[in-house]
Amino acid sequence: EARTSYATHNRKLKELSLLRAKSSSSVFFSAFSRTLTPLFDFQRRLASVERVVSFVSALAASASDEFIDCFLKFLLAAATTSSKTTRFRACQIVSEIMMVRVRDKMPMVLLQLEHFHVL
Repeated sequence: EARTSYATHNRKLKELSLLRAKSSSSVFFSAFSRTLTPLFDFQRRLASVERVVSFVSALAASASDEFIDCFLKFLLAAATTSSKTTRFRACQIVSEIMMVRVRDKMPMVLLQLEHFHVL
């Protein structure tokens, strides 16, 4: 549903957050990464794919430390593959997560982002 409309994102984020809280981290991450893998094969920037990237980034930015650590390791591994499309999507999701953090109210987060020239 996240690919058809931005309107469902908040509801689906809450549902996935509840599911993540009820599941073990490794089981949730394994299922999440398997579900996300086909996204890395889309070469064109379709609106539906962009909505999924936005949704996944919002979920990751609001996730627990353990989940975001696993997810960023997954994305960094994807960013080093030989596939241009996979590298692009991995970097795109990392960029989207960073953009969510740009709106963070905590000064230390903003200071770190400025250090990496994100701001």
